[in-house]
Amino acid sequence: MYKSIFAQGIGQNKHLIHLWDDNGYHTEEWHNIPYKECDSTKAKYRGLKDELLCRADSDWNSKDPTLHFHDISAHQKYLIEKYGIDDDPSTTHNELFFDIETEMGDALTVDYIASAPKKVTSIAWYDKTGDQWGILILDEKGQIKRTKAKNREIIPVRYEEDLLDQFLSKWEEIQPDIVTGWNSDYFDIPYLYYRICFILGPDAAKRLSKIGIVSDAKTKGQYWYKKDQYVDIAGVESWLFDAPRGDHLLIAERKISFDIQNAPSRDGRNLVIWTLNDIAAFIGHAVIDGRLEILEEETELVEENEPNLFSGPGPFTLKPSNDFSILEEKGLDVSMAKPVLIPAKLHRVTGILKGPGEDEISRWVLNIAGLHILHEFELLERSPMLNHVKMEIDTEPDFSELLSERRSHSDGMGDLLRWWTFDSETATVETYEVLVPAHKGIDATGTEWILDGVSNKLHMNY
Repeated sequence: MYKSIFAQGIGQNKHLIHLWDDNGYHTEEWHNIPYKECDSTKAKYRGLKDELLCRADSDWNSKDPTLHFHDISAHQKYLIEKYGIDDDPSTTHNELFFDIETEMGDALTVDYIASAPKKVTSIAWYDKTGDQWGILILDEKGQIKRTKAKNREIIPVRYEEDLLDQFLSKWEEIQPDIVTGWNSDYFDIPYLYYRICFILGPDAAKRLSKIGIVSDAKTKGQYWYKKDQYVDIAGVESWLFDAPRGDHLLIAERKISFDIQNAPSRDGRNLVIWTLNDIAAFIGHAVIDGRLEILEEETELVEENEPNLFSGPGPFTLKPSNDFSILEEKGLDVSMAKPVLIPAKLHRVTGILKGPGEDEISRWVLNIAGLHILHEFELLERSPMLNHVKMEIDTEPDFSELLSERRSHSDGMGDLLRWWTFDSETATVETYEVLVPAHKGIDATGTEWILDGVSNKLHMNY
């Protein structure tokens, strides 16, 4: 029986099936052909409602009511065709239970998880097949001693990069067919994936796959998160299991999937569940009764000083935006490229624009294979351990042409576009040594290319 399966699309309704079963790993090209209602003389199959079916000679058309199983995923349909009603489980599954912890951050929204801004501080796992327990702990001060006793091990590491890399090595060693954990589908797995991409690069994240194929489901119109999440009774029961004795008020931000009157209970623990409607009614009554007073928000204007991003020793690593749209336009594949770092200079240029009037401006300019204005940027907390690739840096940059611009100007007879020229003589320049994350690849003709991940400029034959 099968252990794991992945259907890789290779054309319209065609897939390369990656199948792991008790005999090993196999691949097979497979055409996902629909089933069509037909008469009894041709029928070889039956539908869910006992419809007479045969293999169709056409491709899928979801609007055709006579075609069946268009709502079943490719890998599910392949398994149905291969195994039929045989549901005997595999006896050789490798099962992995794991859990991650991170630094405290904001609410666990989809955008927050996808940005993965906080360090992973520990990863614990249980290899059921090998009966091995382990935990990797981020110990930046070197205060924890490595400990191993029988089938349990505590592994302290000084750097997050090493923590993630060692867990990937353990993952590859175990080769799990079944991965589970508490809320792992909706937090641990996506956060770990995004954090690995962020710290170690997309190539490292491919190590999570036995065949080196990983992707962000959001980019393919799918979702790793529940679009309409509910609070279910199993979740409440699980929470109640660890809850201390006493009275508890549970305010549910999401919809409740069960009758609150039939909420689970446990001796010594009184549980009351409120929905958003309940909390809204509570606040409304409190306002009407005079127990709460609604105050108008006072806005205080505070002059904010721009924080000093560049404190401490450099070079500083810029955070990539990872916009790969230009690669798609050029027919280049980022999955075949290697993540690298490019030494560069970042200039903060302040000076006067002269036109119909004068205007003081301040701009950030990235100096790498030309000059590029950065309208916004962020710094990484720690630079990833990647190879450095040198590109041309202008030793005496001239900012006048780059910073000059055309602006709309009213002369009393209408708006006209006028040139505002940057006066180099008024310029003051602060320069910082930085590292720019990039992807280095080669196209079908053998031409090398580099995509600057900050300015998103593509350089050919750099």
